Amino acid sequence: FDEPLFESETVVILDASLAYLPDARTRLAVTLESDLEETNIPFSSAVVTRIAQISAERALDARHTLRVAGVLEREHYLGLRRTDSTIGMQAAIERKLGDRMVFDLRGEWERFESPSLGEQFDVWEISTGLRYMFAGS
Repeated sequence: FDEPLFESETVVILDASLAYLPDARTRLAVTLESDLEETNIPFSSAVVTRIAQISAERALDARHTLRVAGVLEREHYLGLRRTDSTIGMQAAIERKLGDRMVFDLRGEWERFESPSLGEQFDVWEISTGLRYMFAGS
């Protein structure tokens, strides 16, 4: 971002994904993502976010699928000596209710840490969802 109040910085933005299918019912994946965005944090020109995720998906039978994932996210604020981290785990089970409708139950835990601010807290979430997939062309 061209902001005259801040020094220029060079940042590498890289996204990558690798999936492995050991059998017809299992999918393992590793994903790396990065992003550069503006921020409203005082004295910071932008925030660089990097996310690493490892996930597994297994079709238990024709109607049920189990998903689990672990995530590590780091946010580095340009212009400051501040890096925030989030680590998390997710698990979900889906049940097909028909050709186009899916019910799911999800659980998630995240821990946010900001050493420069002296903050750390956990977030626990349990949610359900019902999806209907409209017919495509």
